[in-house]
Amino acid sequence: MRNGLMILPALAVVATATLCGCVQKAENSERAEARALYEESLALIDRYTDSVSAAKDSATLNGLMTRYQEEIGDLNFRHAPEASYAISEGENDTLTTRTLRLVNLADSLLYRYAHPLVLRANSLAKDSIPAKPTTPEK
Repeated sequence: MRNGLMILPALAVVATATLCGCVQKAENSERAEARALYEESLALIDRYTDSVSAAKDSATLNGLMTRYQEEIGDLNFRHAPEASYAISEGENDTLTTRTLRLVNLADSLLYRYAHPLVLRANSLAKDSIPAKPTTPEK
């Protein structure tokens, strides 16, 4: 009977270790999925930031931003829903900063397209500063 009582704590320790090991593996796979989501998101944001910076007109810019929204949505659906929760705080800050840079770039380009810089021609027919008289050398 005494040996039977000793086996119960041993079984409890083995069961706890097994359960903890499974949880650790689940956390590792969740973290690996989060890291993959982070890296793919970062590459997508950088790729579209480069493309947006080269956009020549608002139609091109609108098409790029529409495709970006579709691709980022597709990317998030390819990964497990809880993967975004496992992204670290630093990685999340990086994604937020890069996304804001993309959006600010697109906004500034749209503003520039709507309000082009107009350089006015000089309104004076001739120079308003008189030329310095030349004095003959002695």
